[in-house]
Amino acid sequence: MSSGAGDQVVVVTHDALAAIADPPRVDEFRLQEYIETFSRIASEKFDGGLFDSTGHVCVTVGDIRKWRTSPTRVH
Repeated sequence: MSSGAGDQVVVVTHDALAAIADPPRVDEFRLQEYIETFSRIASEKFDGGLFDSTGHVCVTVGDIRKWRTSPTRVH
């Protein structure tokens, strides 16, 4: 992810990758298919200062659940 402060590391958890679509699949194709969604989620977390203990943005299955129920959800 690129921000005004430079590149940022974003971690997408295994469970988040599996939960993004049906059937569950955890591979590079699924990551590329939903990269815009993961980027939007990561950007929102970055803007909100929501970093993990290592200082990285982490997209979790909880974020995917929240995205799925969002009325403004975009794939």
